[in-house]
Amino acid sequence: MVKLIRNSKFHNSHLIFIVVLLIGVVIISGCVSLTSADPLTRIKALSSVSDQDVLANVAMSDKEQNVGIAAVKKLIDQNALATVAMADISPRVINAALKELTDQNLLATVAMKAKAESARIAAVEKLTDQNLLSKVATTDDDSKIGIAAVKKLTDQNVLVMVVMAAKHRNVGVAAVKLITDQQVLVNVAMKAQEGGIRKAAVEKLTDQDILAKVAITDDESYVREAAVDKITNQNVLVKVAMMDDSSNVGRAAVEKLTDQNVLAKVAIKSKDSGGREAAAKKLTDQRILAKVATTDDDTVVREAAVMKLTVQSVLAKIAMMDDDAHAKTRKVAVEKLTDQYVLSKVAIKSASGEVREAAVKKLTDQAILAKVAMKSNFTDVAQAAIRVIDNDNILYRIVKKAKTDSIKAYAVAHIDSAQYLRKIIENRHGQRHTQNVAKIRLMSLDPFVVQALGKLKIFYNVNFFAQDHESEYRSEDALPLYENISVKIQDASFSDLVTTHFGPPANYRESFYFSEDRSMATKKNYTKVNLNEVALDLVKNLPGEVRFKVAKNASMKLLKEAAVKLTTQ
Repeated sequence: MVKLIRNSKFHNSHLIFIVVLLIGVVIISGCVSLTSADPLTRIKALSSVSDQDVLANVAMSDKEQNVGIAAVKKLIDQNALATVAMADISPRVINAALKELTDQNLLATVAMKAKAESARIAAVEKLTDQNLLSKVATTDDDSKIGIAAVKKLTDQNVLVMVVMAAKHRNVGVAAVKLITDQQVLVNVAMKAQEGGIRKAAVEKLTDQDILAKVAITDDESYVREAAVDKITNQNVLVKVAMMDDSSNVGRAAVEKLTDQNVLAKVAIKSKDSGGREAAAKKLTDQRILAKVATTDDDTVVREAAVMKLTVQSVLAKIAMMDDDAHAKTRKVAVEKLTDQYVLSKVAIKSASGEVREAAVKKLTDQAILAKVAMKSNFTDVAQAAIRVIDNDNILYRIVKKAKTDSIKAYAVAHIDSAQYLRKIIENRHGQRHTQNVAKIRLMSLDPFVVQALGKLKIFYNVNFFAQDHESEYRSEDALPLYENISVKIQDASFSDLVTTHFGPPANYRESFYFSEDRSMATKKNYTKVNLNEVALDLVKNLPGEVRFKVAKNASMKLLKEAAVKLTTQ
């Protein structure tokens, strides 16, 4: 009996050993299969694995996505699923883990700590707990995650908490956009620390009194501007336009004003130049516009007023102001002028060369241009007027009546009628420069010259240069001035046919005038133009056969003599 029991114990222990051995073999076999090079073998091996840590490790470490997904599908432990979702692994494996993850606290942890942004956003999308969503929205370093969390919020109280506690302005703004309670929005607009959040609240406000308070008191100009955009009360808008020192806010307020009297007040008295400019642009009262255009300290405001002016006499008055600070305003005024008489007045009387030039450029009436050329004290203005005149009779009238010989000579250079040129020479209109130019111009209009060289342009320039003399008798401000005259004749292609200079030799010294006390005083030393030399240089440009015709038939003695001289050489 004892023997039998001993034998039975032996057999039982032997049987247990065999079973344990078999289990070990299976486990070892499974572990070996999970490290197989074949993904399908690894997936098949997972069917015999239930250990959550092993499965999570496979999901996070296996290089083959399908193996990782297969491991995730066997996971039931929420912590293990959260661990997989936060890992820096394949998005497909992460998504598979998130699909199985339902625990709200763990989803919030994934939303805030996962390596991949896509995993964090996906976790937020599965969150429904308002407090957890609020926590994500207010604490996450990434505003994109915070905004995603805010979009899931529905509780108004929670949204307010997010607005006040948000790390990022964008998150707070996103929360404000979901708030519907006007009183809550008032609190945000008045109390939120971040200007962008206050602005978002202001944009949703309807209470005009609160909007007015924000428009006047908020520290940030862009918040005040947002409030102004919502205000309809004209009195409040006037107050803002008059007091605010921000151009953008002032302009925004003025844009909503309609009363001309109010606009006039703002245009004259507003602290901010931007507000005054905006008001000027909306004004129609010519009297107020004129006042702004002539008295405002800011050039841009003055220009805005001038652009709205239409009264020609007022524009002319502005154009002729002699204050250099109003230079740009004057030019704008001239551009607005259309009356030819008024333009001529500006061209003649303005103290600014730039304004005079701009006025002349707008003149088209030939008689008025002639008036400018004859009456102007400024050579540049007279010459600009003459360049526009294409009537020889009017040019001849200028030659007879212009104030200076230089202006007369300039007019002569533009005459195309040989008849008028002969009259100028015969009647001795003008002085020596006018006479010189008339004779040179007449040469250029000779029929043979025109036939060979085309229509020519005459340039006759006179200037004086000073040359000092050291003398114990010279008065301190005395300088001898020497006249230098250059003559240039160009063809239609701007090629120089004649370029000649006349003046004293380089070493020439002319005595000073002596004043009554015998001290030397300034003296002008004049130069004589050698017209024979000019004629000779012009004829040199003619072909040989034309020279013979000029030598035989030219009506002008100077030209004929030059041609004869060249043909007999």
